[in-house]
Amino acid sequence: MSLDLSENSLHGVLSEVHFGNLTRLDFLDLSSNSLIIEIDSDWIPPFQLEYLSLGHCKIGPSFPLWLSNQNNLTYLDLSQIDISDTMPDWFWSLTSKLNYLDLSNNQIIGKLPDSLVLGDGDYVQVFLNSNKFYGGVPRVPPNVARLSLSNNSLSGQIPDSISDEKSILEFTSFSNNKLIGTIPSSICKLRKLHYLDVSSNHLSGELPNCWNRSSEYLQGLDFSNNNFTELHQLGNS
Repeated sequence: MSLDLSENSLHGVLSEVHFGNLTRLDFLDLSSNSLIIEIDSDWIPPFQLEYLSLGHCKIGPSFPLWLSNQNNLTYLDLSQIDISDTMPDWFWSLTSKLNYLDLSNNQIIGKLPDSLVLGDGDYVQVFLNSNKFYGGVPRVPPNVARLSLSNNSLSGQIPDSISDEKSILEFTSFSNNKLIGTIPSSICKLRKLHYLDVSSNHLSGELPNCWNRSSEYLQGLDFSNNNFTELHQLGNS
């Protein structure tokens, strides 16, 4: 059963009472409304969702604990819902089927896992930007096409693993973090890359001398506000 109320002018407060009889619900979209969603922390939903979009509703400041038993999610949008809480340990166990994950524009605090375990779809998208995540840049599977980690507190170097030869990565942003070191030359293996943004970090050294023979789809590179010292030929030949 699906329920799509997205992009309306709905306002008011929703609680678990409104969802208690929807036992067959597997698709719920309440995004882009002015709804306040207040769910008891110990509520156990009578349904298993595959698709959940709550973007731009008011849910925070606490992380929605009722998600902890939603094990069939393939699409999850919790963007801009006023969360200012620590990421619960159980959350990353829910991502193994996700082909779309958007937690952007909150104030979620937590260390990112070393590797993101995601769904097996053909075009996986991950948006974790504009939070308070810390740790290193996680490894992502090669079926991730869009990855945004900008505006966090990530540190360390950009790992070579970001550039798997099988990767379909088209868009990636690491801007406004605390990354150091150089850009790995292996990033030139990203043959489908459209846009790369590593601006406003602490990166240094020389830029990879490969952009003239890399992705034919390449449209934009942002290396601004770093400490790079050498510039080679850029552009497609």
